[in-house]
Amino acid sequence: MKKLIVTAGVVAVSALGAVSSASAAGTQHPQVGIKKCGTGTYAVACTSPKVSTSSSLKPGCVNSGTSVKLPTFSFTANAGIKKITVTITKRTLKTVSPKGEPTTYKLKNVAVPTVDLASGAHSVTVKVTDGKGKTASKTLHFSVCVAKPVFTG
Repeated sequence: MKKLIVTAGVVAVSALGAVSSASAAGTQHPQVGIKKCGTGTYAVACTSPKVSTSSSLKPGCVNSGTSVKLPTFSFTANAGIKKITVTITKRTLKTVSPKGEPTTYKLKNVAVPTVDLASGAHSVTVKVTDGKGKTASKTLHFSVCVAKPVFTG
């Protein structure tokens, strides 16, 4: 009795316990990554991009003249990431346009200077735009402490 076993491109035939095999030694199989939408024979549907972060800003207020360090942001977009912007009060702090419009990207080590900010609550918005023009954003909030009065006299 002979058995035919096929696993991962290797064919083995056993006859009375003897096994012979033919394998494609040295053949490498490419890893499959996130496929861009609208490409290839079997195109995947374009979905809206996503923005996520593993943490938020620390509660409390920061002193004027210091910086607020933002957490790491992760972006995914199967239409490719075209642009990322970081804004505070309608002012753009940073713009990133990744080369080749990758489907994933991480934004790290962004600091928001508080020198010109008034005391009180502020919002930082991180927005991603994909290759099809769809957007997603995440907003974080922090406060600048009220300056302590200086007494003279």
